[in-house]
Amino acid sequence: MQMNEKEIEHYNNEKVASTEKIARLDVKTLELQTRLSKAQTARAHREEYSKFADDLFKSRKFEIDARKLNYDLNEGRQSTSNAPTPIENDDKMEFDDTNNKIIRSVTLNISREKAKRINSGLIDEIAELEARKEMYERTWNQRKDNFQEILEGLQRFRSQVLEEKMEQERQEEMNEEDNEANDGKFYSAFDIHE
Repeated sequence: MQMNEKEIEHYNNEKVASTEKIARLDVKTLELQTRLSKAQTARAHREEYSKFADDLFKSRKFEIDARKLNYDLNEGRQSTSNAPTPIENDDKMEFDDTNNKIIRSVTLNISREKAKRINSGLIDEIAELEARKEMYERTWNQRKDNFQEILEGLQRFRSQVLEEKMEQERQEEMNEEDNEANDGKFYSAFDIHE
């Protein structure tokens, strides 16, 4: 009989432990259901806002396109600029809708912490790219200045060469004139002592 009492006590302890575990799981389930309900509500609000924003931007885009077309027609200009045809507009809208859906699905399925990490990573990447851009600008400005100095040096060298060439031609002309003037005269030893 002692064995039965021990078994009964063991089963009673297990029953109490199981009951406590079930109670904890019920509380946890309620907490998770509450969190899920809040998350679903927040997601529904975000989706509703995204739909509203998309509709607002679409109508605004058509309004701007209509104004531009009206302005072009009123000014007597033919709208031969890069104005898209209705088919191209539909293609672009379809692309924009698809793009927005992809962005929304990615955006809606990430946590705030992950979004903050992504955002800070993008900010760091932007800062790095701006620093790299400034470095490239400095490098290209230095190269441009060096190239300009080389061009100026070549221009000075060209001027020097031209001046020397002109001086040489002038010397040759003077020598030719002296030779022509001296060709008609014969000098003798007596002419020098006169």
